[in-house]
Amino acid sequence: MKLWTGRRLGLLVLVVAVAAFAVASVVQASIPDSGGVIHGCYITGHGQLRVIDTGQGGNCSPNETALDWNHTGLKGDTGPQGPTGVTGATGPQGLKGDTGPRGPSDSWDRSAGSTDLNITQTSIVSVDLPAGNFFVTARVNLVQDGQPSSNGVDCQLNGGGHDESLTVVDADDRTNVSLEMDASSSTPFTVTLSCSESVGSNDAIAEFPRMIATQVGTLH
Repeated sequence: MKLWTGRRLGLLVLVVAVAAFAVASVVQASIPDSGGVIHGCYITGHGQLRVIDTGQGGNCSPNETALDWNHTGLKGDTGPQGPTGVTGATGPQGLKGDTGPRGPSDSWDRSAGSTDLNITQTSIVSVDLPAGNFFVTARVNLVQDGQPSSNGVDCQLNGGGHDESLTVVDADDRTNVSLEMDASSSTPFTVTLSCSESVGSNDAIAEFPRMIATQVGTLH
């Protein structure tokens, strides 16, 4: 019978220890498995639990129940929405945009009945306009008792800081009077056509007055 010397016995112990460590490392490396799941078995009667390595063929006994779990729990429910945060500071003003296209043109058309004239300027026809730029035309027929007026008549077109006037010395040749002007204002305003006699005969009549104001984009 061969006897083990101390040197040989020490070597044998070292080999066994290394082998046991290697086996333990393999077992440890496979728990949990590659999917992160830990497999276990527990005895139904008193709940004794043991961990098994299914990768190494481990399984539960007939009197045990399989139980699996992992490191990551189930996803919880979404929590309630938090309160609205404080409004941030106003950002810097952006760059000025390009000028837009010119909008559609609008027109105001007004007319009135006959008006007896005297030496005081009397309103013949007028139009109320919004703020903006306008080109205004006005016309009126001047007669005397159904005949062309021979008296001097002064007609004025004014509004929006502008005015035009025309004096008809002898209406026999100018029964139809026409005036036109540019008018503009940053606020609503009124344009008026008015006429008066140059003498106090009170026999001149202004008939068929008409005024047309057309809004424009820019006055040049």
